Amino acid sequence: MSLTITVRNKEVSTLKDWENAFNDEKHWKEGRSAYSLADFILNRNGLKIIAEKLQQCGIGNIDFLSCDVEASVKFDNYKRKSQRDMVLIGKLENNNKIFITVEAKVDESFGCTIENSLKSQNTHRAKELLEKFIPHHSEQDKKLRYQLFHAAAATIEKGDYGQNFQKSIMLVFVFKTTGFENEVNYNEKKGENNYKEFCRFMQAIGADKKKENDVWTLNFQSKEIAFIYSQIEFKNLHIQ
Repeated sequence: MSLTITVRNKEVSTLKDWENAFNDEKHWKEGRSAYSLADFILNRNGLKIIAEKLQQCGIGNIDFLSCDVEASVKFDNYKRKSQRDMVLIGKLENNNKIFITVEAKVDESFGCTIENSLKSQNTHRAKELLEKFIPHHSEQDKKLRYQLFHAAAATIEKGDYGQNFQKSIMLVFVFKTTGFENEVNYNEKKGENNYKEFCRFMQAIGADKKKENDVWTLNFQSKEIAFIYSQIEFKNLHIQ
């Protein structure tokens, strides 16, 4: 499975290339999500594993056409775009095109609540996102995580990628890291809380869960989107 991988629009082929293009020392740390994603894709046959996991979820055989890391996706009329950890474009056996946004996690949270965003933003974006997905929302819905709203919106709207896709997927990919430093290894409690936050969001927006996998589907304004929560054991290969 050979294709060009770009990080912030720069082509990369090595971990050092990726680090230089990523250019964010604060978030580049072994055992955490940004580094783990790079290591996974470049050194651990990550795209093949993602394709296999999607196949297990009933998506079908995928041939990936492009892989854009730290991709900016416009989803509304505001200037600031949604920064997706990775965007994958693929083709299925029946030639249907598929659009996938990837949210890479170890145990990092989904950030602030939409309620906090409503208070802190000087625009109406958070309010519009809440009303977009939950028109008749309650006060409890305001405790949902803002990051999940704009990630879902980016997966649906797709920005400059266009709408010529037959399938859309928002994939949360969790690296359960072990063998790194204690403070960066996957924390089970934090990870479980993230999963609960994700499930609450799925329920609130009316997504239907498939029984056999952590797969949800949503028909949103005649557009079908699949949500997948996938976890993988991720050991430090260089541990002594």
